[in-house]
Amino acid sequence: MKKDTKKRQQGIAIKTLIAVNVLASPFIGGITGITTVAAEEQQVTTEHVFYVPGKGDAEKIRDMDRRWFRFSTYEPTGLYASPNEKITIQVEGTQTIRAYIGTYSYDGAWNQDSLIKSFNLKPGENTIESPTGGMIYFYNPGQSRTVKAEIKTGGTITPLFELGKHTQQDLVDMLNKYPDAHAVELKGERSLITASPARVKKYLIGSNTDPVQLLQKLDEAIRIQDRVSGLSEVEADKHYVHFVEDNRSDYYMYAYPGRTAYVGDAIQHVLNVKDFTENGWGPWHEMGHQRQQLPWMWDGLSEVTTNIYSLSVQRTFGNKSRLEGGTYDKAFTYLNKPQSEKDYNKINDVFVKVAMFWQLDLAFGEEFYPKLHQLYRAIPKEELPQTSDEKMQAFIYNTSKVAKQNLLPFFDKWGLMASSETRQKIEELKYPLLAAPIWEATDSKPVIVEESGETPDMEPKLTVPVGATMNVGDQFDPMSGVSATDKEDGDITSM
Repeated sequence: MKKDTKKRQQGIAIKTLIAVNVLASPFIGGITGITTVAAEEQQVTTEHVFYVPGKGDAEKIRDMDRRWFRFSTYEPTGLYASPNEKITIQVEGTQTIRAYIGTYSYDGAWNQDSLIKSFNLKPGENTIESPTGGMIYFYNPGQSRTVKAEIKTGGTITPLFELGKHTQQDLVDMLNKYPDAHAVELKGERSLITASPARVKKYLIGSNTDPVQLLQKLDEAIRIQDRVSGLSEVEADKHYVHFVEDNRSDYYMYAYPGRTAYVGDAIQHVLNVKDFTENGWGPWHEMGHQRQQLPWMWDGLSEVTTNIYSLSVQRTFGNKSRLEGGTYDKAFTYLNKPQSEKDYNKINDVFVKVAMFWQLDLAFGEEFYPKLHQLYRAIPKEELPQTSDEKMQAFIYNTSKVAKQNLLPFFDKWGLMASSETRQKIEELKYPLLAAPIWEATDSKPVIVEESGETPDMEPKLTVPVGATMNVGDQFDPMSGVSATDKEDGDITSM
């Protein structure tokens, strides 16, 4: 899944005696292209050359990561194909790649993916067309090899803003030059946006958002969720996380294979960098859906575990936890009920439900969920839990393995009951029984458990010289050889 960094060169050359200009600039990641426009007398032809990187098979990577949805297979070209327009593409080498005409959710509702046409491009010349038209994309499912593809005829240029190449003023100029473009696209290192010119002008330009800063922030959020998933920069899926404006569905926002989508004006939460950073729960949440690992998503959790990823982005961006807005109070009301009245799976509030998951992060640290994701990826596929109850029982067991604690008291408190078989398996691990009341934790007042099973606010560790006697309540001089070391900061304390 590692993809080499490559330079991107784009040139424009106008033949005959008109003029010659060549533009070149570095670009990190994504498709590499060279565009040549030739004007000879009355006839105008356009040629576009692209070097399409191999990022691996997006569906196989999703399966390997145990994720719910794959990332986007699109590599944007910045070209639009009109309905029934013939597009001629020359592919060099020996590898077959794929082309698409149309953008999922932009050119059809969430359930109209059949309107988007895909084509296998064999080495040599290929001609493609679509009755509905749309943006043209390439996809190279190879692991690392770059394939050269040239669009010899067809296609109309549209605004394509690229991180590392363009500036805020460049985007303004593109919008002015192509005011009636089918779509505007912005491409970061890990992110891709497809939106209408009108909403890009209204929400991105209108908020004075610098598109460079916006794409950097989107990329940062994606990398935060990579870390929650236990993936390094090298291991992470390099296909784009796609943010798409949808004007055909009835929802507000949603996630689906290959994209996250924002209906109508909801795209503002993606296009306004301040909004995305400070109030971007919607996009963070939809991005999280693409990360959810299926082997621990039992019935009733589709809108719950996604919020582990959005809470992580919220925290890293320096925002107050959404759970501090009354959710913890509701959770404590539930937790204080008699045991016979508690059943975690019957909780109706998805935020109260995610509080249980989040308390594990607060107790065992930000490495807890990365380790859990890695554990599930390491389990052979044929051994993964399949039924809802199997997933629940496996989660209780596997979280105890990651925490190196017997977590049965925690799950009992939440009314997520382990079977007798699961209890026996956990007890056979010989881990210490959880003693800290981590079910009382909040973001502002976490209950932290160290690997030894102790909490940082436990009594200090005492060091007493051999032969010395110390009674409870005695005062001592640290210089006399009796000392107390605080576990959190190592301070010497009088007793």
